[in-house]
Amino acid sequence: MKIIDDHVVHVIANPGSLTLTYHGGFMFKRRQSIQIVTSTVVAAALIVTMAAQLRAETIKLGGTGGSLATMQRLADEFKKEHPADEVQIVTGLGGKGSKRALLGGALDISVTPTVGYAAEAPAGLAVKEFAKVPHAFVANAKAPVGSVTLKDLIEIYGGRRTTWPNGERLRLILRSENDVDTEVLKSMSPAMAEAVKSALKREGMTVAGTEQESADLVESTPGALGSNTLPMLLAEKRALKVLPLDGVTPSAKTVANGSYPWFKTFYVLTKPEPPPHVQRFVRFVFSAKGRQIVAPYEYWLPKSEGK
Repeated sequence: MKIIDDHVVHVIANPGSLTLTYHGGFMFKRRQSIQIVTSTVVAAALIVTMAAQLRAETIKLGGTGGSLATMQRLADEFKKEHPADEVQIVTGLGGKGSKRALLGGALDISVTPTVGYAAEAPAGLAVKEFAKVPHAFVANAKAPVGSVTLKDLIEIYGGRRTTWPNGERLRLILRSENDVDTEVLKSMSPAMAEAVKSALKREGMTVAGTEQESADLVESTPGALGSNTLPMLLAEKRALKVLPLDGVTPSAKTVANGSYPWFKTFYVLTKPEPPPHVQRFVRFVFSAKGRQIVAPYEYWLPKSEGK
C-alpha cells in the first residue's frame, strides 16, 4: 500500500500486468497495462473461492465387487463435471456388508446384487435397479477348454470329474456358501444345487472371499475353473477365458433375450433423502452419459427414464 497525495493505492502483483486499486479521484498513469479493481471485488472473489472449498463433498460408495470397477469409471467421469465432489470407492465390503455400512451411516451409496429377477427391498433405504449382469463361467487362459454344458458343471462341482479332456488336472475355485454368486449356481437346477453343496463340503477346496480374489485365483492357477461377474471381468481386463454355456455366450443381449438365464441384478441403494452431492452422483449414474459409459461392459440396462 502507498500514500500518494493523500490517496490510498493498493498494488497487487499480477503476472504480465500491474494491477492497482485506488480510492478517491486520483488518477495514476503508467506505461504498463493497468487493471482497476476495488477491494470489494477482491474480497468477493476470496469469499467465492472459500465457499467452493467448503462445498467440496466426499461420496462414499461400496458394494458387490462385480460393480466397483464400473463405478470407478463412472466416478472418474463424474469428477470432470463436478470437480468439487469426490467419490471414494470403498472395497472389500461386498453387497451385504455395504448395505449394513449404508444403514449405519458409514457409506452414502451401496451397490447390492440379487439372483436373477429377485427384487431388493431393504427397509429404511431407497432402492433403484441399476442393471442385470451375466454371471459367467471362466477358465484359466491356458486351460484346455472352450465351452461347458450344465451336465459338465454338475459333474465337476459334484466331484465326479477332476480332469480336463486332455488329462490335465481341473482345479475348481468356489465362493462361500452364502455368497450371491453361489446362490446363482444353486439356482441353475436341483442337481447343480446339490453338486455345489457337495463341493463346499469337500476337503481341500479353494474358496475365494471376493469376486476379485476369485478372478485372481483362476488367472494364476493352472487348469482352474470358476464363475464370476462378466462386466467386472471386462472392466478389469481380466486374462481369462469366458466360456459359453450349453452353446450360449454370456452377454447383455443373451440375458435380455432369455437365451442365457444366469444373471444377477444390481441395485443402487441410498438413504431415503440423501444429501445433494449424493443425489448428483446417482443422477449421473442413471443419466444418458452414465449409461453410455457402462454399456461396453455387457450390462443389460433398464429402460431409460429420459434423463
